[in-house]
Amino acid sequence: MTAKQIQQRIRRAVFVKVDTNAMYELSNRYSVRSLPTFKFFLGGRKIHEFSGAGEGQLRQFTRDVIQKAEFENVLLPAENLVKFYAAKDPSKSEEDVGTIYGKCASQVKGPNPENLCVGAVARNMVKSLRKKYGDGPETTVRFEPEEPKAEGDGAESKQQAKPRARGKSDSANLHLATKEQLMAELEKRLEAEEEAKSEEEEDDDAEFEHSWTPSPFPERVTIIGGGPAGLSAAIYAARAGLKPVVVAPPMGGQLQG
Repeated sequence: MTAKQIQQRIRRAVFVKVDTNAMYELSNRYSVRSLPTFKFFLGGRKIHEFSGAGEGQLRQFTRDVIQKAEFENVLLPAENLVKFYAAKDPSKSEEDVGTIYGKCASQVKGPNPENLCVGAVARNMVKSLRKKYGDGPETTVRFEPEEPKAEGDGAESKQQAKPRARGKSDSANLHLATKEQLMAELEKRLEAEEEAKSEEEEDDDAEFEHSWTPSPFPERVTIIGGGPAGLSAAIYAARAGLKPVVVAPPMGGQLQG
């Protein structure tokens, strides 16, 4: 299973494919030495990375990043903290609560331009308050998941929808079409499916172009020289399942023994 197929099944992660030939500065910055190379980021921080076509690693690291993102997707609103202290500890003023909230926001790692109490820091604060008061302030989700937009959304598609309602579309109106129009539409859709399938196969081939795929037949290995180094190389090649061929002169060398 390729990265594109895993992306279609796991909607909670964003996959980005980078052309290292066009974005060579980016590949140099992140030390990409082989293809395919996968790097996993969360909140601007690199969490995992590996090279090679390893489906198991790709699934494992993707799920790990998703779990960490869901764990850190917590927001403690300032008004909820004020309400909590007003009910549990009225001796603290709003200014005191604001100082506590600011301390929580200052401990957040990564960009936090709005100075919010979020992530693991917010979870730890709620946990400590529950331990002290037997209850904790109510938290909310920081980022709501976005539904994938269907193709054709937006103002431009709405403008194109009006001519279709008037019958000016290039596609056939199927419930009023003749047999010839239906056959033409069917042929058109089959061609579109074949083109999409061929493009997906090309992307998959390009993704694993530089990865090694074992052959069902033993690979031939030519070793020049029958000395100790050559024979050692032949022995290890045979142990690895390869088919070594030693090329050496008829006289001399270790082949005489």
